[in-house]
Amino acid sequence: MSKVLRYVMSIGIMGGSLLGGWVLMNTITPDPEELLKRLPEADPVKMAESKQRTKELVAALKAAAESPHPIYKDIKRE
Repeated sequence: MSKVLRYVMSIGIMGGSLLGGWVLMNTITPDPEELLKRLPEADPVKMAESKQRTKELVAALKAAAESPHPIYKDIKRE
């Protein structure tokens, strides 16, 4: 194979890979309206669940911080 054919093939493969990646990204990326619909602020039930999970996490972190033992010793094994 000549050098010119190698360069043309390599540029074609790289260009095709870049184009394929760009098309794939644009295909699987949601549009802004769909993305906003997925946020918990759009649904009051999801927002309440999110706030509840956050409260539980903060309570668990406070309990772990106030405990005199390291957190890895407080884990209950089944």
